[in-house]
Amino acid sequence: MKKSSSSKIKRRVKIEAKKDLGRLVCELSGVNITLWHEEDKARLPDKDIVFQAKRNIDKLNQKRNDLIELIDETVLEALRYGRNSRKHNR
Repeated sequence: MKKSSSSKIKRRVKIEAKKDLGRLVCELSGVNITLWHEEDKARLPDKDIVFQAKRNIDKLNQKRNDLIELIDETVLEALRYGRNSRKHNR
C-alpha cells in the first residue's frame, strides 16, 4: 500500500522537528556555558568588568528564556504530530 502524500509530509515535518529540537538544545547549551562564564566575571573585584558582565547576563538570560520557549513549542509540535500519526495508523 502506498503512503499518502499527507503522511509523507507529516513524516518529513516530524524529522525536521527533531533536527530543530537538537539544534535548539545545542544552542541552549552554548548559551548556558557563556552565561556561567559571565556570572564568574560578575564576581570579580573590577567594577567595570562586573558592570559589563551584568549587562551580558541580562541579554543571555533573555536569549535562554527565548530558547526554552522554542524548545517547548517544538516538543509540543512533535507530540501533536505523534498523536495524529497514531490516530491515522489505527
